[in-house]
Amino acid sequence: KIALEVVGRSREPLTLGDLGGNRFTIVVRNLAEKECLKQGLRTVAFPNYFGEQRFSTHNTIVGKQLVRKEFSEAAAALREHLRQEYARLFLATLEKRPEDAVGALNLLPRHILLMYVHSYQSLLWNEVLATVLRRTLADEREVEQAGQQLVYSRSHEYPTAFVIPILGFWLELPSLDSFVRAEYESVLAREQVGPRDFIIKQLQGMTSEGGERASIATVKDLSVAQPTADEHNEGKFRQTLRFSLPKGCYATVLLRALYP
Repeated sequence: KIALEVVGRSREPLTLGDLGGNRFTIVVRNLAEKECLKQGLRTVAFPNYFGEQRFSTHNTIVGKQLVRKEFSEAAAALREHLRQEYARLFLATLEKRPEDAVGALNLLPRHILLMYVHSYQSLLWNEVLATVLRRTLADEREVEQAGQQLVYSRSHEYPTAFVIPILGFWLELPSLDSFVRAEYESVLAREQVGPRDFIIKQLQGMTSEGGERASIATVKDLSVAQPTADEHNEGKFRQTLRFSLPKGCYATVLLRALYP
Protein backbone atom coordinates (compact mmCIF):
# COMPACT_ATOMS: atom_id res chain seq x y z
CA LYS A 1 0.00 0.00 0.00
CA ILE A 2 2.69 2.46 -1.04
CA ALA A 3 1.58 5.75 -2.57
CA LEU A 4 4.01 7.75 -4.73
CA GLU A 5 3.76 11.42 -5.61
CA VAL A 6 5.88 13.39 -8.09
CA VAL A 7 7.22 16.38 -6.15
CA GLY A 8 9.75 17.72 -8.64
CA ARG A 9 12.52 16.96 -11.10
CA SER A 10 16.29 17.06 -10.95
CA ARG A 11 18.99 17.25 -13.59
CA GLU A 12 21.19 14.98 -11.47
CA PRO A 13 20.35 11.43 -10.31
CA LEU A 14 19.61 10.95 -6.62
CA THR A 15 22.03 8.85 -4.55
CA LEU A 16 22.00 7.55 -0.97
CA GLY A 17 24.28 10.36 0.17
CA ASP A 18 21.73 12.98 -0.90
CA LEU A 19 19.23 12.04 1.78
CA GLY A 20 18.77 14.80 4.33
CA GLY A 21 16.41 12.91 6.63
CA ASN A 22 12.96 11.38 6.92
CA ARG A 23 9.55 12.66 7.98
CA PHE A 24 7.22 10.29 9.82
CA THR A 25 3.56 10.09 10.76
CA ILE A 26 3.04 7.19 13.17
CA VAL A 27 -0.04 6.05 15.08
CA VAL A 28 0.85 4.41 18.39
CA ARG A 29 -1.85 2.07 19.69
CA ASN A 30 -2.81 -0.02 22.72
CA LEU A 31 -1.72 2.68 25.17
CA ALA A 32 -2.83 2.97 28.77
CA GLU A 33 -3.87 6.51 29.70
CA LYS A 34 -0.74 7.05 31.80
CA GLU A 35 1.46 6.02 28.87
CA CYS A 36 0.20 8.74 26.53
CA LEU A 37 2.57 11.60 25.84
CA LYS A 38 1.71 15.13 26.90
CA GLN A 39 0.95 17.67 24.22
CA GLY A 40 3.40 20.52 23.89
CA LEU A 41 6.42 18.22 23.65
CA ARG A 42 8.62 19.70 20.92
CA THR A 43 12.26 18.63 21.23
CA VAL A 44 13.33 15.18 22.38
CA ALA A 45 16.79 13.63 22.51
CA PHE A 46 17.17 9.85 22.43
CA PRO A 47 19.94 7.22 22.17
CA ASN A 48 20.97 6.87 18.54
CA TYR A 49 20.88 3.07 18.49
CA PHE A 50 20.62 1.12 15.28
CA GLY A 51 17.05 -0.24 15.15
CA GLU A 52 16.11 -3.88 15.38
CA GLN A 53 15.19 -4.08 11.68
CA ARG A 54 18.94 -3.75 11.01
CA PHE A 55 19.54 -7.20 12.48
CA SER A 56 16.72 -9.50 11.35
CA THR A 57 17.11 -13.03 12.79
CA HIS A 58 20.47 -14.02 11.33
CA ASN A 59 22.23 -10.96 9.87
CA THR A 60 24.62 -10.45 12.77
CA ILE A 61 25.51 -14.16 12.97
CA VAL A 62 26.49 -14.29 9.30
CA GLY A 63 28.33 -10.99 9.63
CA LYS A 64 30.41 -12.28 12.53
CA GLN A 65 31.23 -15.46 10.63
CA LEU A 66 32.41 -13.47 7.61
CA VAL A 67 34.60 -11.21 9.76
CA ARG A 68 36.10 -14.22 11.52
CA LYS A 69 36.75 -15.89 8.13
CA GLU A 70 34.42 -18.76 9.01
CA PHE A 71 33.27 -19.00 5.42
CA SER A 72 31.89 -22.55 5.53
CA GLU A 73 29.70 -21.64 8.51
CA ALA A 74 28.52 -18.44 6.80
CA ALA A 75 27.67 -20.33 3.61
CA ALA A 76 25.74 -22.93 5.60
CA ALA A 77 23.71 -20.22 7.34
CA LEU A 78 22.97 -18.50 4.04
CA ARG A 79 21.66 -21.73 2.53
CA GLU A 80 18.75 -21.42 4.95
CA HIS A 81 18.12 -17.69 4.80
CA LEU A 82 19.20 -16.30 1.43
CA ARG A 83 16.46 -14.71 -0.65
CA GLN A 84 15.44 -16.70 -3.71
CA GLU A 85 16.65 -14.20 -6.31
CA TYR A 86 20.22 -14.55 -5.03
CA ALA A 87 20.19 -18.24 -4.14
CA ARG A 88 20.18 -20.16 -7.43
CA LEU A 89 23.81 -19.84 -8.56
CA PHE A 90 25.08 -19.78 -4.97
CA LEU A 91 23.35 -23.05 -4.11
CA ALA A 92 24.33 -24.69 -7.40
CA THR A 93 27.99 -23.91 -6.71
CA LEU A 94 27.82 -25.36 -3.21
CA GLU A 95 26.15 -28.50 -4.55
CA LYS A 96 28.85 -28.93 -7.15
CA ARG A 97 31.80 -27.93 -4.94
CA PRO A 98 30.78 -28.20 -1.26
CA GLU A 99 34.28 -27.31 -0.12
CA ASP A 100 34.36 -24.05 -2.09
CA ALA A 101 32.45 -21.78 0.28
CA VAL A 102 34.56 -18.77 -0.72
CA GLY A 103 33.81 -19.34 -4.41
CA ALA A 104 30.07 -19.55 -3.70
CA LEU A 105 30.11 -16.44 -1.51
CA ASN A 106 31.94 -14.48 -4.21
CA LEU A 107 29.00 -15.11 -6.53
CA LEU A 108 26.70 -13.06 -4.29
CA PRO A 109 26.27 -9.29 -4.79
CA ARG A 110 28.68 -7.24 -2.66
CA HIS A 111 25.89 -5.15 -1.15
CA ILE A 112 24.22 -8.30 0.16
CA LEU A 113 27.34 -9.59 1.90
CA LEU A 114 28.20 -6.12 3.22
CA MET A 115 24.73 -5.93 4.75
CA TYR A 116 25.67 -8.79 7.07
CA VAL A 117 28.99 -7.24 8.06
CA HIS A 118 27.37 -3.84 8.65
CA SER A 119 24.73 -5.52 10.80
CA TYR A 120 27.44 -7.06 12.98
CA GLN A 121 29.24 -3.71 13.27
CA SER A 122 25.95 -2.07 14.29
CA LEU A 123 25.30 -4.64 16.99
CA LEU A 124 28.72 -4.05 18.56
CA TRP A 125 28.21 -0.27 18.36
CA ASN A 126 24.86 -0.57 20.13
CA GLU A 127 26.49 -2.56 22.90
CA VAL A 128 29.19 0.06 23.47
CA LEU A 129 26.61 2.88 23.62
CA ALA A 130 24.41 0.91 26.03
CA THR A 131 27.35 0.36 28.38
CA VAL A 132 28.32 4.03 28.25
CA LEU A 133 24.75 5.13 29.04
CA ARG A 134 24.39 2.56 31.80
CA ARG A 135 27.29 4.24 33.57
CA THR A 136 26.20 7.82 32.95
CA LEU A 137 22.42 7.86 33.38
CA ALA A 138 21.06 8.46 36.87
CA ASP A 139 17.67 6.86 36.14
CA GLU A 140 17.59 4.15 33.48
CA ARG A 141 15.43 1.41 32.05
CA GLU A 142 16.46 -1.52 29.85
CA VAL A 143 14.82 -2.76 26.66
CA GLU A 144 15.75 -6.05 25.05
CA GLN A 145 16.60 -5.95 21.35
CA ALA A 146 18.37 -8.55 19.23
CA GLY A 147 19.47 -10.39 22.35
CA GLN A 148 20.94 -7.28 23.98
CA GLN A 149 19.80 -5.04 26.82
CA LEU A 150 19.71 -1.48 25.49
CA VAL A 151 19.52 1.38 27.97
CA TYR A 152 17.12 4.33 27.94
CA SER A 153 16.58 7.21 30.36
CA ARG A 154 13.32 7.13 32.31
CA SER A 155 13.27 10.93 32.45
CA HIS A 156 14.21 11.35 28.74
CA GLU A 157 17.34 13.25 29.79
CA TYR A 158 20.61 12.24 28.15
CA PRO A 159 24.22 13.44 28.17
CA THR A 160 25.49 15.77 25.46
CA ALA A 161 25.98 13.90 22.19
CA PHE A 162 29.45 12.64 21.41
CA VAL A 163 30.85 10.52 18.59
CA ILE A 164 31.39 6.77 18.98
CA PRO A 165 33.37 5.06 16.18
CA ILE A 166 31.84 2.17 14.28
CA LEU A 167 34.26 -0.74 14.41
CA GLY A 168 36.18 -1.29 11.17
CA PHE A 169 39.70 -1.80 9.92
CA TRP A 170 40.60 1.89 10.30
CA LEU A 171 39.82 2.00 14.02
CA GLU A 172 42.87 2.76 16.16
CA LEU A 173 42.01 1.87 19.73
CA PRO A 174 44.80 3.97 21.35
CA SER A 175 43.31 7.13 19.81
CA LEU A 176 39.90 6.69 21.46
CA ASP A 177 38.64 8.27 24.63
CA SER A 178 39.75 6.03 27.50
CA PHE A 179 36.20 5.08 28.49
CA VAL A 180 35.06 4.16 24.96
CA ARG A 181 38.37 2.39 24.33
CA ALA A 182 37.89 0.21 27.41
CA GLU A 183 34.41 -0.78 26.25
CA TYR A 184 35.61 -1.68 22.76
CA GLU A 185 38.54 -3.66 24.13
CA SER A 186 36.12 -5.65 26.29
CA VAL A 187 33.79 -6.31 23.35
CA LEU A 188 36.63 -7.33 21.01
CA ALA A 189 38.12 -9.69 23.56
CA ARG A 190 34.78 -11.44 23.99
CA GLU A 191 34.06 -11.60 20.26
CA GLN A 192 37.65 -12.65 19.44
CA VAL A 193 37.92 -10.14 16.60
CA GLY A 194 40.03 -7.07 15.94
CA PRO A 195 39.82 -4.04 13.64
CA ARG A 196 42.02 -5.64 10.99
CA ASP A 197 39.64 -8.60 10.75
CA PHE A 198 37.30 -6.33 8.80
CA ILE A 199 39.72 -6.63 5.89
CA ILE A 200 38.30 -9.73 4.21
CA LYS A 201 40.72 -10.37 1.36
CA GLN A 202 39.12 -13.68 0.36
CA LEU A 203 35.92 -11.91 -0.73
CA GLN A 204 36.05 -9.23 -3.41
CA GLY A 205 35.10 -5.75 -2.28
CA MET A 206 34.40 -6.83 1.29
CA THR A 207 36.73 -4.56 3.24
CA SER A 208 34.78 -2.47 5.77
CA GLU A 209 36.49 0.62 7.12
CA GLY A 210 33.88 1.48 9.76
CA GLY A 211 32.83 5.05 10.43
CA GLU A 212 31.44 7.33 13.13
CA ARG A 213 28.01 7.84 14.65
CA ALA A 214 26.62 10.32 17.15
CA SER A 215 25.65 8.77 20.47
CA ILE A 216 22.51 10.89 20.90
CA ALA A 217 20.04 12.04 18.23
CA THR A 218 17.40 14.77 18.35
CA VAL A 219 13.92 14.62 16.86
CA LYS A 220 12.75 17.71 14.98
CA ASP A 221 9.31 19.19 14.29
CA LEU A 222 7.65 16.89 16.82
CA SER A 223 3.87 17.11 16.95
CA VAL A 224 1.93 15.06 19.53
CA ALA A 225 -1.81 14.68 19.01
CA GLN A 226 -4.42 14.43 21.73
CA PRO A 227 -5.00 10.74 22.67
CA THR A 228 -8.22 9.19 21.42
CA ALA A 229 -9.92 5.86 21.96
CA ASP A 230 -8.19 2.99 20.17
CA GLU A 231 -10.87 1.34 18.06
CA HIS A 232 -8.81 -1.87 17.83
CA ASN A 233 -8.10 -2.26 21.56
CA GLU A 234 -11.01 -1.80 23.96
CA GLY A 235 -10.26 0.50 26.88
CA LYS A 236 -6.97 1.64 25.36
CA PHE A 237 -5.84 4.81 23.61
CA ARG A 238 -4.13 5.74 20.36
CA GLN A 239 -1.89 8.71 19.69
CA THR A 240 -0.56 10.16 16.44
CA LEU A 241 2.99 11.51 16.27
CA ARG A 242 4.56 13.54 13.48
CA PHE A 243 8.28 14.27 13.44
CA SER A 244 11.48 14.43 11.39
CA LEU A 245 14.74 12.55 11.97
CA PRO A 246 18.22 12.95 10.47
CA LYS A 247 19.33 10.24 8.05
CA GLY A 248 20.53 7.08 9.72
CA CYS A 249 18.21 7.48 12.73
CA TYR A 250 15.45 5.00 13.50
CA ALA A 251 11.86 5.95 14.34
CA THR A 252 11.47 2.61 16.14
CA VAL A 253 14.26 3.62 18.53
CA LEU A 254 12.61 6.99 19.21
CA LEU A 255 9.31 5.26 20.03
CA ARG A 256 11.07 2.95 22.49
CA ALA A 257 12.52 6.05 24.16
CA LEU A 258 9.17 7.87 24.35
CA TYR A 259 6.94 4.98 25.39
CA PRO A 260 8.10 2.78 28.27
